[in-house]
Amino acid sequence: MPPSKCPHRTEVTPTVANSVMEAVGETGASAEGVLSAEEAQLFRAFLLGGTEALAERDLPEADILTDRRAHDIGFGPVPGGYHWFIGARGAIEPDDPSAPAGRTFRPRDEDESALLRQLNELQAQADARERDLRAARERLYQLWWLTRREDQPPVFHEGIDDALAQAKAEVERLSGTSTLDALLPTGRTVDQLAADIERKYPRYGARSARTLIRAPRQDFEYSADPVLALEGANLHAPLVREESLPCRTPDRLVTAASGVTGSQVAPLVAKLTLTDLPPCFPALATEFFILGKALKTGNYTNVTGMMPIYGTSAWEMPWQPLFLMWKAEYFPLPFHDEDGDHWEFIERSRYRWKGWPEERRPQEIRTVIASGRQLLAPTAGHVMEGELDVHARRRDGLIPAETLRRLRSDAKETDVLSQVLDGFGAAIAQRQPSGATQPPPDIADLLGDGDFAPPDPGGAPTDDWGEWPPSRFQELRAGQMAFLDLSVVDRFGRAVDLIGDSLHFRPEIVRTMQPAHFAQDQDADRLIELGPRLLQPARLRFDFLSAIGDEDVEAAPGSNPVCAWLVHNRLDRSLVVYEATGSALGELRVTRNAQSVREVSWSVLPGSEVTDFEQLRGISVHAHDFLKPVKTRGPEVFDAFRATVDKALQTIDPAGPADPGLGFLLGRPLALIRTRLEMETHGPLASDVSWRMLFEDTERELPSYPWVVRMGEADETEDGVVGYVTDGDYERFDTIVDPAAGGGDYLRPIGDVPKLWLNFGDRNTAVLTLLVDPRGAAHATTDLLATKKVVVPQEFTDAALARMSVNFRTGDLLAGSVDLYGPSREPQETVLMPVPATVLGEWSWSENRGGTWEKLAIQPQDTSDLPPVEPEIRSGFLTLDNAAAHSRSTEGS
Repeated sequence: MPPSKCPHRTEVTPTVANSVMEAVGETGASAEGVLSAEEAQLFRAFLLGGTEALAERDLPEADILTDRRAHDIGFGPVPGGYHWFIGARGAIEPDDPSAPAGRTFRPRDEDESALLRQLNELQAQADARERDLRAARERLYQLWWLTRREDQPPVFHEGIDDALAQAKAEVERLSGTSTLDALLPTGRTVDQLAADIERKYPRYGARSARTLIRAPRQDFEYSADPVLALEGANLHAPLVREESLPCRTPDRLVTAASGVTGSQVAPLVAKLTLTDLPPCFPALATEFFILGKALKTGNYTNVTGMMPIYGTSAWEMPWQPLFLMWKAEYFPLPFHDEDGDHWEFIERSRYRWKGWPEERRPQEIRTVIASGRQLLAPTAGHVMEGELDVHARRRDGLIPAETLRRLRSDAKETDVLSQVLDGFGAAIAQRQPSGATQPPPDIADLLGDGDFAPPDPGGAPTDDWGEWPPSRFQELRAGQMAFLDLSVVDRFGRAVDLIGDSLHFRPEIVRTMQPAHFAQDQDADRLIELGPRLLQPARLRFDFLSAIGDEDVEAAPGSNPVCAWLVHNRLDRSLVVYEATGSALGELRVTRNAQSVREVSWSVLPGSEVTDFEQLRGISVHAHDFLKPVKTRGPEVFDAFRATVDKALQTIDPAGPADPGLGFLLGRPLALIRTRLEMETHGPLASDVSWRMLFEDTERELPSYPWVVRMGEADETEDGVVGYVTDGDYERFDTIVDPAAGGGDYLRPIGDVPKLWLNFGDRNTAVLTLLVDPRGAAHATTDLLATKKVVVPQEFTDAALARMSVNFRTGDLLAGSVDLYGPSREPQETVLMPVPATVLGEWSWSENRGGTWEKLAIQPQDTSDLPPVEPEIRSGFLTLDNAAAHSRSTEGS
């Protein structure tokens, strides 16, 4: 048998992961002698997040960010529809001087607001209709495809005609014209959309000063199938060449080597029929025989001519991997039933199976067999090489030069084949991975451009007395799997069986796929855990709501999700409250009442007319309701709340430019914002397509499954969440950190297993009042879907922060006042007192005179002025305005 590079099964290392890059990162981390432990972590982060991930390696939460990317890369996007806004061309909106230069998208008047509200409502209806249409088309395709089966049971014949007629009618209804068509601009291309906008709303056409713009909404997500990577399968050629392939002219062919000349091999060449071939073929044949004879001497010496690049070594049987053939057994495991949850939320980010209850351990598990044949490709090596080349060109030094050199060298020799196990999820979802068959024209016209997988209805009784086999319908992919067959086939038909004994085959598994408990006891170490995933696209929407009416901000143009701003004043031990626009309202602080009992009271601040706490409700209901328990539960809870906020802020330090707001002289301003979380599937829930249940309503348990949602991340400095209130229950505040002592049952830690949960049924929505540092993002983690990240738009924060005034409670003090000419050349009362020289801005003195706040200018007193002004006893506030503008004007000076 000639030698061959065909590997033995023991030389190939299979790795199962959620994505190709995660699998490569796992193999790179486990490779001995290539990378150190630190370099392996760097390499894994780079593969999953590129240069951005490398720049984060110095952050304390670097591993959290890498693990999040490893999770999120296992999902793919499905378009989620559109929303509309009006964009102004130009620099700054005239009615918003504090807006940054560039395009702004706030409605200018009521007409624009009304138009946007109408368009977004119509677009939401159109998007929902489009999703329903796709589901109806898939149903029609399934019914048509089953009519072609030869194993149709009698129950199918009884109902198929009516079902087909209903399916066609539903598709025709959803795809027909509607009132939306006359009002909602549509178009698949930019030109088509622009033309439709010009036709329906010429005032906002492409040539107008303000134009309608359609933007994508948040995508739905589908869960990708697991990935199998094979290391050591012996790629037949390197991925890339260092230099171009050299070409030779006939005069440079080899004419002698190791003492063998052309005359010696001439009799062999003469036996070949070379007529009708190019003139160079005799010379090529001569070279071939010379090199063949010379090779037998053991080495090439005294070569006349230029040696070819290939064909100079002894022939061996080719090995060129082409196909991956696999077969796996899937063990479905219950997620939730009458006994409660069977999967636990661990590591604050993912689910893990808890094992069978001892008293209810099943005797047998109905498994699903999935199989497939896919082309193998050296994708991992190509992607890794490309990423390293891009990084090398940037020369940012994030990867040490020596490490980068070794990684690039290793990438060129990468012997990793990878392939998604396409069809695994389809088999669980009662779908066949085989290619779709083209239906007849009458059906094809109704299906449009939809691409649907054929259904797998399972078996049926073989006679009238037989029992129906159990349906294989699964609402969820949540279970464990084991490989039964796994082979690599090359293009010449040879195969390497990677599984000698399926009961003892255990591939390498990434950490998140390693079970803690096993679906079966026998040969349990072969099992791979697959965390809960949906079998159809879905999304976790994370939207901002109007602070006034709880409408979606996109559906209510001009609305603001910020209810109020809170600042923890460590100096005065108080909570300062600002309006959403940045105007000071008042503060909560501990005082003593007439009976000398400590209580939390409301104190009005300069410029505010909110003299009583209950008046706050008229400005912001949610700010009032949020602060009410902080005020009414007493000083101990108030102090615990302040301490908890302070503790949370110690973990929040978003990167980026310094904050422009004045309130930072007191503390860090926190925004109280209204948000909504909503779980939503792409169209109706999937139904059972087994023969017996095809025409019946599917009984579903998925809508009742509770999915944990974790808001915020205490260990991530880029996350700005301090805590939140759920669904208007303002008597409970869930905090990102463990609360300080004294909070009673009001302060609750989010902890490792949050109390917040959603489902796809009657609790698919939760409204949260978030307390956040607006410089940071808010993250929502479910494991079921990719992590959601939102940032409070700057249009709701920058102007308010810049408008905030800092008030320093001052008094009693002696200071006189005089009338001095102001900027308008009119005399104005001016208080003579010193002000901090190191703080830039506009200082003023505010004091309450008979219920009216008076704001007086300040002038430092000149001690050389005689006689001095008669001093008065004053009590009030030193107020600092416009510090942000001064700080920006002095930057870089």
